[in-house]
Amino acid sequence: MLNHKLLFFILILISLPIFAQDRFPKPDFESNYQIPRTIHPEVDPILLDLLDISVLILAFSVALYLLFKKRNRTGIIILMFLSLFYFGFYRKGCICSIGAIQNVTQAIFQQNYILPLSVLVIFLLPLIVALFRGRVYCSSICPLGVIQDLVLLKSHQIPVPVKTILKLVPPFIL
Repeated sequence: MLNHKLLFFILILISLPIFAQDRFPKPDFESNYQIPRTIHPEVDPILLDLLDISVLILAFSVALYLLFKKRNRTGIIILMFLSLFYFGFYRKGCICSIGAIQNVTQAIFQQNYILPLSVLVIFLLPLIVALFRGRVYCSSICPLGVIQDLVLLKSHQIPVPVKTILKLVPPFIL
């Protein structure tokens, strides 16, 4: 017998394609070709933004619970795979707090640029959580951080001379 939570999760995964949207502009043909109308109306981008924010908040809640209450590495790995699937593959990297820096900076310095609410939340929420609870986002939710964590199979100690030389690189670059 399937667990009710597992069944609910499977139903959510099955229903995700409903929220798919076109990511690129439609091609401009030089002939008289008309792009046929879609049978199903496109999903409102505001709903997708709210879905991303909701999933982000849910992922943060689960990550904080698993890290600080349960101390469950298996649960974190499952969350990492789910985050990688949703934020990395399904939403094609839509949730990038590093990329949001550009949008926030553009909104500050350009009068005519309107900053979407979802970008602001995606920018601020990881920073606020990191301020109080550490790098939870980078280790268990961010697609890039998840890939880095999953690739690391065995930790290696860097020799002291190499460590000393590597410590000089950041100040030299700055």
